[in-house]
Amino acid sequence: MNNYKNDRRKNSYSYKGCEYEYPLDDKKLSAYDRNNDGNLSEREIELSQLLHDIEIKSKKLNAQKRMAWVSLVMIGLVTFALFTPAVSDSRIDVLSDLLAMFYISCAGITGAYVGVTAWISRK
Repeated sequence: MNNYKNDRRKNSYSYKGCEYEYPLDDKKLSAYDRNNDGNLSEREIELSQLLHDIEIKSKKLNAQKRMAWVSLVMIGLVTFALFTPAVSDSRIDVLSDLLAMFYISCAGITGAYVGVTAWISRK
């Protein structure tokens, strides 16, 4: 039996004016107990919240990067497919408005990712 002071009814903590909810169980609590004394101090809780926030931000950035790469690859694949003999000129004429919207949206996603990444790296 461990001595973690965790209110099972309320798995949330306040940090810098924000409420954070964590699915806390004994296994996760033991991972945040840095000095292995069986009690979580305020500093250990604060560090666990910061680590959780960093993990969430990292996952978000990776998802945005994947979205930008998929958009860029799709632009290349669609362009390549349009220049193959499998797609007739009449189909391209019919789909021209839709293709223009596709290119603009994919280029916007890729451009926004590159621009925001460059802007953030300057800060």
